[in-house]
Amino acid sequence: MVKTCVRIFSLTALSLLFSFGYSQGDQGDKVEYEKRVKKEDFPATSILLIQESFVISKKERFFKESDGQNIYYEYKALYKNKNWSVKFNQEGILVDVEVLKSFKNITDTIQLNIRTYLEKEYKKYNIKRLQIQYLKKPNVNFSDSEFIQEILQDNYRNAHINFELEVEVLYDNDSSNLVEFLFDHSGRIVKKRKVNKRDEDYILY
Repeated sequence: MVKTCVRIFSLTALSLLFSFGYSQGDQGDKVEYEKRVKKEDFPATSILLIQESFVISKKERFFKESDGQNIYYEYKALYKNKNWSVKFNQEGILVDVEVLKSFKNITDTIQLNIRTYLEKEYKKYNIKRLQIQYLKKPNVNFSDSEFIQEILQDNYRNAHINFELEVEVLYDNDSSNLVEFLFDHSGRIVKKRKVNKRDEDYILY
């Protein structure tokens, strides 16, 4: 049975547009729908790209997402003992590549910058999940297939790198929220949004 998932993100303010399509700081309210679909429902271009890049993968899952304005397709799989997700637009063009990572395994300097921000903003915090996000640099004379192959081979020369975290935070008034943060390659905050969801809404791998 196909299950439709709804994620409701409550956010506090709009700010200046950040490079590569992100806004810095808090962002406006957003409702996201995620539905598991069949492989055949994906754009043909994205299926070809997946088959070329993830030759021997396990636990494959296919999802269709909407943020109320745009529709995306996301492929999730276990490949070479790492949990990967690859997002495409409606035309099957690559949006980004993400890999699940332990916070303690990222660079010490980046860890410090992120922790410094969280300690300044909140009474307490608990990092629940981290994904490293890879975006293809603009004007790179590289196909999406070549870009994914580089990322899978730990070659990031043509990628912009961000860190996406889900963190349980405690405020000074002792209220708490699950918050999604996006930090840039050096650990500087790009945006954040409060996350409200049912257990079944949270589908990872």
